[in-house]
Amino acid sequence: MITENRSQTSRAALPGTLDRAIDLTRLNNEWVWYTLLFVASIGLHMFKLGDMAMAHDESVVSYMSWKFFTGRGGFTCAGGIASQTYCYDPVYHGPTQYFLQFAAYFLFGVSDWSSRLPMALAIIGLIPMCWLLRPIIGKRMALTSAVLVTLSPSLVYYSRYARHDALMVLWTMFMVVGVFRWLQRGKTGDLVLAAVGLALGWATHELIFIVGFIGVTFFAFRALWELRPRWFLGVTAFGIVVGGIIVILTALNAPAAGAERSGEYLLLQRMLGPGMLLGGGALLTLLMSRGWTQAPVFVQRVSAMWAARRTSEGTPVKGVFGVVPAALLWAIVGFLVTFALLFTTFFAYPRGFFQGFYAGIQYWLGSQHEYARGGQPWYYYFMLLPIYELLALVFMLGGMVALFLRRPHTPRVVPTVVDEVTTEGVQTVNGPQGRGINVPTTSVSRVRIYGTNNETVKLAEQDGDPVVRDLYVPFTLYWAILSFIAYTWAGEKMPWLLIHIALPTTLFAASVIAGLIERTDWRTVRLNRGWAVPLLALLAIISLLVGSTLLGNRDATQTGVESLFRGLMVLLVAGVAVFGLWTLGTQIGQRNMLRLTALSLAGVLALYSVRAISLVVYQHPDTPVEPLIYTQTSPDVPRVMAVVEQTALNQSRNQRTNEDPTGSYSMRMSIDNELAWPIQWYLRDYRNLDWKPMDTPESVPDYNASVVLIHTPHVTEPIRQSLQQNGFVKFRAGVFNWWFPEGGTVTDPNDSTKQVRAY
Repeated sequence: MITENRSQTSRAALPGTLDRAIDLTRLNNEWVWYTLLFVASIGLHMFKLGDMAMAHDESVVSYMSWKFFTGRGGFTCAGGIASQTYCYDPVYHGPTQYFLQFAAYFLFGVSDWSSRLPMALAIIGLIPMCWLLRPIIGKRMALTSAVLVTLSPSLVYYSRYARHDALMVLWTMFMVVGVFRWLQRGKTGDLVLAAVGLALGWATHELIFIVGFIGVTFFAFRALWELRPRWFLGVTAFGIVVGGIIVILTALNAPAAGAERSGEYLLLQRMLGPGMLLGGGALLTLLMSRGWTQAPVFVQRVSAMWAARRTSEGTPVKGVFGVVPAALLWAIVGFLVTFALLFTTFFAYPRGFFQGFYAGIQYWLGSQHEYARGGQPWYYYFMLLPIYELLALVFMLGGMVALFLRRPHTPRVVPTVVDEVTTEGVQTVNGPQGRGINVPTTSVSRVRIYGTNNETVKLAEQDGDPVVRDLYVPFTLYWAILSFIAYTWAGEKMPWLLIHIALPTTLFAASVIAGLIERTDWRTVRLNRGWAVPLLALLAIISLLVGSTLLGNRDATQTGVESLFRGLMVLLVAGVAVFGLWTLGTQIGQRNMLRLTALSLAGVLALYSVRAISLVVYQHPDTPVEPLIYTQTSPDVPRVMAVVEQTALNQSRNQRTNEDPTGSYSMRMSIDNELAWPIQWYLRDYRNLDWKPMDTPESVPDYNASVVLIHTPHVTEPIRQSLQQNGFVKFRAGVFNWWFPEGGTVTDPNDSTKQVRAY
């Protein structure tokens, strides 16, 4: 009775959930910065999300998701099989987007805004992914990564675009974060995160095979370097030679312009991508191996995982865990469950499970690569990166040179790995320099102890795990360069693929900028008027840009001479600014001065990114004045659809039924097949549509329809007269869709636009 009363008293003394005070002591500057950044990212990606007209590709996948949501049926699966429920068809990529759009339609209704919502949330989700990297790369580098990802113009633009690419970016980060957190901590959950990311990426886009090739080759090279350094040198040399031979043979067998491509050339063209990736990856790892961490972190982690299969006595654990490590088993289960649920449409289409493994790569290599949709030149991304990702590109190039030229790595910390077995209590193990450290041995654990000759032992560092971080940074560079090679080789080159190059480029650039911040002696800078360095650096940068522009005017007239003198005066100002920087460098240190100058350049380029976001995302997102805009529906189409909707309401408001309570969806319309996308998306609820080809003299619209929509080149004089004789009046004409004029100045609007007329 006494025990019960004490228990009741104890429970009564505990405050309820709603009565507990908020612990503000855990709130620090880092939380504030991430909160502000997260709110800003939500605003960037959600503001005017539904204002841009639905593009061709957006309308196709959104219409399929709508059919899936409403149960309309009529799906074509891989292999040409018909199905009444959604099923995987590699022509339209993986099922993930359709499930997420289904959820968005269920929660928020069907609209352009809800169609794009999953992609916007995916890019917003990159900020929590950067947060999860903190134990590995440190708080400073993680926050810098989150800032740069948020300010990436291509990522912001295509997060507001209903295509699979934005989702693929998030799943790729799942894999990267999961693998590197697993390398640091060895937690099963981290490996499961990577496996689920792999399954989601596989079920999203065929680009998973490029991402997978990059990740597998990097860790294969790394494992070989840790296990057999001499073999590593031989394998990388072999890869470089093989890649070079394939490139040379492809160049020698390249057909002349307009000539038919031989079978040998097509075979070499298929081998070119893997050869370039293999050779480029081998060369990169060979160059980076001089400076990356010496600790065998990858091999030790894999070895520890396999060693966990045995008990403290060394005997295998009974059951499946004696064959497959528990962590690997759970990762396989996570992959297969996610894969099966998505590709089988939650087991409504069972054969999709097997099709998911081969149909995507079969379709891409079998037709899309040679088809080369878009016809872009091989240097396409050389043009786009400097325009939209200048900040990331500049610091990636600078960091790459520094990484390749730095001295062979001498670890600033020496890792000691201790594998303990399941016993109760505390055991003392020897750390560096023989220091004794108490390590709990309550479970099978792997304890990494850091220390140097003159430092006390640290079990955790403010700036993350230096061993794994020294592997993460080279990986992001490897990922960026091989992504650039892969998408440059790929037959289909489209602006939305830029984000798959931009993400690793941005992450590596963030590590470079964070390193500059970390290595700057801020106390010396504060005490010696270092605040003037950004001002002088900004003055020098602006003066150099303006001066070079003025000197570029080589006109021999008086105007040209005046421009020359102005340019020289501006360059003189730049020289004075550089002299001031050098003078300050003698007070704060030349290296501090150079780092502050580089950080000032980063600030200028960040403002350039903000301006690029403002222009391409908000001012003209569906107008082809930016190279990032391709096959975009013009703003005229939503205006035409608004008139059509109003016309339907006016003509059929007295014909309402239980199936059509507004009376508008039964209005008959005759539409040119050429205008199928995105018109089919905008007219998804209308039930009396007559789609027909109108590109031949014999084809005529349905004159009994209330509205006729025709592709302008198909409006011949007889059709125009027939429409007038049947009482039709043209109420709208405009651009249907358009492209950025990549071939130069457009003299004929029909060269880069498709017109539409509405009667």
